[in-house]
Amino acid sequence: MRNGLAPILFAVCVVLCALASNMSAEPGTATVGRMLQQLNDEDWVLRAEAISFLGDNRVASALEPCEGILVDEEIHPWVRGRALVAVARIKGAESLEQVKGFVTKQEPALRAAAADALDVIGGEKTDDSIGVLLKDKEPLVRYHALVAHAHRHGEKVWPDADSMTQSVDRAFYEPAARALAYVGNEEALNRVVKLAGQMRARVIRGLNGVANPKVIPVQLHMLRSVSVDSSEFAVILTNLQKHKRAELVAAMETELKSGDHKRARAVAMVVTRLVREPKLGDALRAAMVNVKDTRTISAGMVALGQRPMEPDRHKALFEEHLDHKDSYVRALAIRCLAHCESVNQFTLLEDRVTDKSEEVVFAALGSLLAAPKEQAPRGRMVAYLQEPLQSDNEEVRAMAFKLLGHAGGEDDFQPAMALLTEKLRGTDEVQRLTAAKALGQIAPEEGVPHVVRTQGYVANWMVIGTFLNDEKNSGFNIEYPPEKEIDFEKKYMAKYVWALGGRRREGKNDIEREVEWNEATVDQTNGKLLMAPVVPPPGGLCVAYAVADFNIDQEREVVLNIDGDDAFRVWFNGEKIAESAGTFAHRKPVIAASFGNKITLKAGMNRFVVKSTNIDYEWWVRLRLTDGDGRPVEVIGVVREK
Repeated sequence: MRNGLAPILFAVCVVLCALASNMSAEPGTATVGRMLQQLNDEDWVLRAEAISFLGDNRVASALEPCEGILVDEEIHPWVRGRALVAVARIKGAESLEQVKGFVTKQEPALRAAAADALDVIGGEKTDDSIGVLLKDKEPLVRYHALVAHAHRHGEKVWPDADSMTQSVDRAFYEPAARALAYVGNEEALNRVVKLAGQMRARVIRGLNGVANPKVIPVQLHMLRSVSVDSSEFAVILTNLQKHKRAELVAAMETELKSGDHKRARAVAMVVTRLVREPKLGDALRAAMVNVKDTRTISAGMVALGQRPMEPDRHKALFEEHLDHKDSYVRALAIRCLAHCESVNQFTLLEDRVTDKSEEVVFAALGSLLAAPKEQAPRGRMVAYLQEPLQSDNEEVRAMAFKLLGHAGGEDDFQPAMALLTEKLRGTDEVQRLTAAKALGQIAPEEGVPHVVRTQGYVANWMVIGTFLNDEKNSGFNIEYPPEKEIDFEKKYMAKYVWALGGRRREGKNDIEREVEWNEATVDQTNGKLLMAPVVPPPGGLCVAYAVADFNIDQEREVVLNIDGDDAFRVWFNGEKIAESAGTFAHRKPVIAASFGNKITLKAGMNRFVVKSTNIDYEWWVRLRLTDGDGRPVEVIGVVREK
């Protein structure tokens, strides 16, 4: 076999072994059946995958087809070699004589596979055959034999390994590194490091599955120079994962004592992704003392900030880096402190919400949102958040509003209202709605109407209902008494029916009762007058009326926007100005709207009369007044308590 093909085949072999190891250790019947069928696939890679899987899992039913592949000379020698290794795995020592028969085969790939199979079988009875292969004329065979020899005899093989690996053809880096790893003495491991400096990816593949704990430092050494997003990083972690946890932790502790910040960074990356061992925490923190490299600082804090690593033990380290010159490090320190239960986040991060870096401010606000709201400074949240609440960055500003609503209280409402009134009166809809929502979360009961009116919504109403409606919304076109006269002192006899899902309940007749006018105030900062809570039940198949009276000082033109669910008709100063009805949909919002209505408010008293109908589900109506530029026009309603 030409040397150019050797690395490809060895790499494929390593990949197949990794694929097999990722499958269930106790494969199900369906998986075994699929792999048995795959043995006949024309694609040699898929066939090799099946062979490796069935051999690694010692599936007895795969023995006969694998032996069939083994003797089929029409099949590629490398695939036949994989079948030989699978047979050795399934039969164990019983396959020794069968494997010996391939030691002298003409094809180098089969002789190399014989070395791999002898490695699988192990024991002193394999030594003679391995000795023969070590003298083979083909370097491919010799290197595979060296792997088997080193795996069995360890450091005793160093003289042979030394002579064969002083100068290695690039085609044989994988088996050379593997053999040296099995030898495991200091000289051999130094040789592995040297090879890795020349062709790291191949050395990493060669170390796959080598369980010698002496190899762990070599793999940690290679981690220093690989990207965390690379396949090499993933393969090294997979290799490390195959070692016993105690061995891995011990090796990592030794690395941390070296005083080399790059070695500490490599350990930190392994802690983060693989070994969350609290006993490593103190050693890792000690290794970071006086470290200036930001990559090492970041890797160390990420590792120590994980909850399994008991981050409270390391909070001094995180606090130390709150003032680091690098904004990423400052933000990372904040996120690590968020996992410390013994820290008052609001006290610690007060200066960070005004940091010059938006990345840091965003991290601080996010951590504060997760902090116990009891830690928040009562009555000071507006001053605390003044800068982020007025930030030019929309995401920062939105998170500050959210934090105000989350951690603020009634004591913060008046300062917040003073600061955010400009937002409520502005034309930026996102800012207005976000500010209103935050204010609504901290407002006392009497404060919500103030937020509502400041945005131009009509907040104060007199309402009466319910009158009868049906599944076809027929009540929308029935003229009930409030359409003929508005007399808040009068009461009316009205009918209703109990409904379910917008349909009259079977066998239920109309019920008559007396209805009267009552005061209603919008208690939603989005301006919606929720009808169901302010009229007697039920809330389905209903009609209700709402009246808003208000005074203004002088005549002015305004724009009226109206929406609601399910339908509405609106009169202004006795004249019908708008109506809209949505198309009914069961258990879904049915939005009706009429925007851009230009009306003239007269000096003195003005009146809106709204007829609102509902079939099922949500039921609300909303009126908003703005000037021609979209700025809110505030009106204060006349309250008439009965």
